[in-house]
Amino acid sequence: MGQPVPSALKSVSVIIPFYRGGRFFGAALSSVLNQTLKPHEIIVVDDASGPEASDYLKQFLPHIKLVTLSQNGGVGNARNVGILQARGEWIAFLDQDDLWEPRKLDAQVDYV
Repeated sequence: MGQPVPSALKSVSVIIPFYRGGRFFGAALSSVLNQTLKPHEIIVVDDASGPEASDYLKQFLPHIKLVTLSQNGGVGNARNVGILQARGEWIAFLDQDDLWEPRKLDAQVDYV
């Protein structure tokens, strides 16, 4: 059996579906940006929240890759769209109103 791969060599794409979640999103994004294992990319899929949401989310560029859908398809669809955009070796999902502990990604990739 080979040696475990260090966490730093594992790339994780974080996907955050967004639908009118400006009230919580800043804290959720901060919890991703404060990870001990920095994600390869953070993909935010705006599920047709409207022009105000797109304007709001643009303030987080270049920390996020923003994908804006023209029709609301629900959280499952938004996650699938994010997966198609992802370039990391692993995928991690975060809801717009959730928070991660700082070592969440590190701990999770240690199990793969």
